[in-house]
Amino acid sequence: MKQKIMYSVAGEGFGHAAKALAVKELLKDEFDIIFLGGGKAFEFLTQAGEDVIEIPSLRLMYKNDAVSILKTTLYNLPLAVRRSKILDDVSRHIVRIDPACVISDFEYFVPRAAARHYIPTVQLSHQMILLAGKFELPARVWANYLNTRLISRLIIPRSTYSMAISFFRPPIRRAYRTSRFNVCLPVLRKEILNARPSAGDSILVYSSCETYKWILDVLVQFTHQHFIVYGIEPQEGRRYENIIFKKICPAEFVHDLAAVKAVISNGGHTLISEALYLKKPVFSMYVKKQFEQLLNALHIESLGYGARLYDESNLYNELYAFFQNIPAYADTLNAISLCGNHEIKTLLHDIVYHAVSQSSGSFIPAVVMG
Repeated sequence: MKQKIMYSVAGEGFGHAAKALAVKELLKDEFDIIFLGGGKAFEFLTQAGEDVIEIPSLRLMYKNDAVSILKTTLYNLPLAVRRSKILDDVSRHIVRIDPACVISDFEYFVPRAAARHYIPTVQLSHQMILLAGKFELPARVWANYLNTRLISRLIIPRSTYSMAISFFRPPIRRAYRTSRFNVCLPVLRKEILNARPSAGDSILVYSSCETYKWILDVLVQFTHQHFIVYGIEPQEGRRYENIIFKKICPAEFVHDLAAVKAVISNGGHTLISEALYLKKPVFSMYVKKQFEQLLNALHIESLGYGARLYDESNLYNELYAFFQNIPAYADTLNAISLCGNHEIKTLLHDIVYHAVSQSSGSFIPAVVMG
């Protein structure tokens, strides 16, 4: 009988869920994977045909194209009040399923419930790079960075093992230079690996922030450029001759991603990684006050994989420059490979079996300092 792994997924955006599908594909021959998640992760995984245990999910709230600290706090406050009950509910799932270990991608409740039962936990997320990496940053973003690092530390508990998934590799803090921490290239789902990319004429646009409707007024000015837009609803009564609007469907999204010549998106790591693997240059319109997205955008630019937004009022000119440079960005991407699947599979295999052997005795969760 296969051993069971409980895999908890953050509910913000679709990227965490897409990564979860990729990890399941790597481990499914040896382990039964049971997903837990809420929000958009629950929506994405169920659409992909997965059985998911729905649990409450922390969420970011937006105002004026930026993360709103006040709205985010007010939305998540009831979850904080219900924290003990939620942990009790998750604990019952753990007792019923009896997993060998837990994998968690930036999800709050399941790792903490697992610790009650001395179940080893593997943290596997891009957010780990915020805790482990050392960055040279402009002075104006340091407050945002420190705030984001604190929030990440509050969400990610000290765990048995940790893996940072990242398309860039910063220097690592001394505390993380241990055998219990690894940095790996992105893990990619089979649909991306099996896709046959072609340099079409369209550009894919994706936003996880519904308030980004204003960019449509800029896109329509590129009358000779065709766009496929996900995540933004058209303004009622408006006609967009050069834009097709689509709702998220995992299979259709991958088909479109493989067929376009470039991507305009927020700064979410999973979509960026998938686009880069398929050799699609990226223009990052990162969400303000969401430091992880800014960090991704900075590295897209510095590595020559695309460009980032500087000034919303100058978006037309910045997009025009990006479109002109798409061939140069594509040349850079054609010279690299950004797939960490083999490395991640090997590491997770070793980590899970080591964690299981540790827990067969009097297991005490190990500490990874942050």
